[in-house]
Amino acid sequence: MRVTLNIDNRIVTARAGMTVLEAAKKAGIYIPTLCDHDAVEPSGSCRLCIVKIKGMRGYPTACTTPVVDGMQVRTNTPRIRALRREIFTLTLSEHPYTCLVCSKKMNCEDYQGTIRKAGVTTGCHYCPKSGSCELQQLVDELGMKDVEFPIHYRCLPVEQEDPFFDRDYNLCILCGRCVRVCNDVRLNGTLTFGYRGNRTAVGTAFGKSHLDTGCEFCAACVDVCPTGALYDKLSKWEGCPEKSIQSLCPYCSVGCSLSYNLDGTTIVNTTPALNGTLNRGQVCVRGRFGPAQMAKHPDRLKIPKIRDGGRWQEATWDEALNHAAQGFSSFTGSAFACIVSPQISNEDAYVLRHLTREVMKSHHLANASVFAQDDYLEIVNALKASGSSMGTIEDIDRADAVVVWGADVSVTHPVVSLRIKQAAQSGSSLVVVDSRRTKLAERADLYLQIRTGMDRFLLACLLLRISERAGMPVSGRDWAKVEDALKTLAQSTVMKSAGISEAECERLVSMLVSAKRPLFLFGSGLILSEYTRENSRALADLVMTLKNGKWMAVAGESNLMGCLETGCFGLRVDEVIGGIEDGTIRCLYVVGDLPAFKGLEKLDFLVVQSVFPPEWIDKADVVFPAAMMDEGDGTMINFEGRIQRLRRVSRPAPQVKPDWWITARLASRIGNHTVPYRKTADIFEEMTSELSAFRNLALGKIGKKGRILRPDVKPDARRFFPFRIETNGEGSTGVYAYKLLLGWNIFGYRYGRFTETVPGMERILNPQGVEIHPEDAEKIGIQHGDRISLASRDGLRLNGVAEITDRIPRKTLYTPIGTNAGHRGGLFKKMSYSVKIEKGVYE
Repeated sequence: MRVTLNIDNRIVTARAGMTVLEAAKKAGIYIPTLCDHDAVEPSGSCRLCIVKIKGMRGYPTACTTPVVDGMQVRTNTPRIRALRREIFTLTLSEHPYTCLVCSKKMNCEDYQGTIRKAGVTTGCHYCPKSGSCELQQLVDELGMKDVEFPIHYRCLPVEQEDPFFDRDYNLCILCGRCVRVCNDVRLNGTLTFGYRGNRTAVGTAFGKSHLDTGCEFCAACVDVCPTGALYDKLSKWEGCPEKSIQSLCPYCSVGCSLSYNLDGTTIVNTTPALNGTLNRGQVCVRGRFGPAQMAKHPDRLKIPKIRDGGRWQEATWDEALNHAAQGFSSFTGSAFACIVSPQISNEDAYVLRHLTREVMKSHHLANASVFAQDDYLEIVNALKASGSSMGTIEDIDRADAVVVWGADVSVTHPVVSLRIKQAAQSGSSLVVVDSRRTKLAERADLYLQIRTGMDRFLLACLLLRISERAGMPVSGRDWAKVEDALKTLAQSTVMKSAGISEAECERLVSMLVSAKRPLFLFGSGLILSEYTRENSRALADLVMTLKNGKWMAVAGESNLMGCLETGCFGLRVDEVIGGIEDGTIRCLYVVGDLPAFKGLEKLDFLVVQSVFPPEWIDKADVVFPAAMMDEGDGTMINFEGRIQRLRRVSRPAPQVKPDWWITARLASRIGNHTVPYRKTADIFEEMTSELSAFRNLALGKIGKKGRILRPDVKPDARRFFPFRIETNGEGSTGVYAYKLLLGWNIFGYRYGRFTETVPGMERILNPQGVEIHPEDAEKIGIQHGDRISLASRDGLRLNGVAEITDRIPRKTLYTPIGTNAGHRGGLFKKMSYSVKIEKGVYE
């Protein structure tokens, strides 16, 4: 419904439900405000947006007053301007305002003199928000020349103990934006108003540090702060960016939209794009603080190098490419292998596949992601084949029951976790099934702490009970076989073994049966278990029994789905390593993450193409410096199957090149192959004719929202999958009495680990942390922070530091892979091991 109103003698049309401030903004009419922000709901606390409305007493705030048809509004009368100046003067009385009303501020540079001979800059503009401070803008708008009240400086200590941002609440104007965005948008509850009256201040509960209160360091509070009270440690002295370019975050597989804020061609910082389709103006700690630090890190590879006689020589691109091509030419066929990062674009992946399969005539192509293996494809293909519907991120908002199974999305995909929390806040039921009590589990309506390896049995119990419910007839291909197997299930025995009570199981059944739009999100805990095949089939069957049930596999780094769609995978990394160790593979091209292993010296020729140098770089024969994803154009596909466009936002060092450029020129030097790509658009056009997933696509039609590539599932595709139901005879016994859970994380990018390249990130995720239950720690005699070593029956050995917590059950340990003792995900064939603990022992 539309309404018409008069604002300052202009006829304005607005949508019913809009506020006067929103209607004025839409019409291009400026109304000053400090507490209003697009990211938060209006509060009217600053009172600067007061207006005069005919027939209404006093001066209501425009941000809290809804529009009414026929309303007459005045926004800028002499009386209103005078009131605003008075209100603003009172606000500035508790804010250091000298820089705002200084008579010399327009010519500040002329007064920054110094008696020192060295060139230095001096002056009173010490605030990191100078140039972007909203108070500066308002002073100019209101024509403020002086403030009649003396400054009441609060003498609060500047808080600098936490990572990523500092807090100087002497500059706070109590607008409440930070508190509202933390509590109402991020639903984290870190910030609050403390004390009363003139002692009111923003802070954490009980004065704890942000780390201790569970702050996610998303910096939403920093982004909405209108003053210098909250500011980014890493870019606070970089100055105001000159421009902003929107592209995608290159780290996890959500595909969040980021604004890359630049000074020339250098990234100053990144902030969430307010119009981002998937992240809706929010971002996680990696996307907020990672890109700028990664891009300008001194450890980046910057020039091609060739190893000659044990010594590195800098080389031109022609020299390095010719040397690599000559080396590759001697190892065509099965002697050649390529390991590819999932953190590359679709175009990069397509050219790498072409070089490996068509030019080198090899099928030894592995993706470095732990998910790029048959286990992951098994579960996704089973669900697709069942006829069930794959959901989208938007389906989280629409679901009335969300089940998160084996996925710690608060760590791996924080923006998805935020969408889930917001859905739960709006009334959706939230269920978490996981062996470890994740952060999201603490907010769940129902949390089932299932024992490791028992997922398929709980799924089977749920499937049997739901199928027996009156009014829930089940039919479809092979359902009879599944039903016969389910009837042999000893439910009470299984649930006891799984650690799930009868009441918990029945409650979950009731929630699923009553849900009109249930949505399952599952991750590494289900996908990468020892029983992926059985888990995937049981989950597919369960989703099929539920009316309007949907599912999503929340997995993968950056562009894993794009690599799978372009065929840039085949073997597992450990299979390539096995081929190197047995002498089958003699030449290796690494465009991804590969852990150090003893067999590397067996290779006859090794080429590394990366952003950061691997720890074993001295074993390589040629090194190519590669560009990051935000330093080139292209496309990527997120975990939903949504293709999105990447935009080049900055330029790398002169000798750093995109992956597709390097690989294409390398391929053209091997044999008589011609690779006629001048830009990524040429590659994309070829992909649309060669790959079925890209058929009928055009770059210009992808749009800001992207496009879902998967086809709609036909109703007649409904089918079920028989799966094995048997008692789990395995267990952790004897010397190897502990079950080690490996938690997948994505705190890394092309050999650059966040905990090492982004200051402060090591305080968010302990790169050596091994979680152990307090009772187990006491029994063994382990204290928090002790060094420990873990060893499995099959030779896996991990070193770490004990973190005592009750998040995990007894006899269970947990550590995130990818950061522990240099091990990478590709070495692990499963996500749980039976291990023994040795205190203070390191190899």
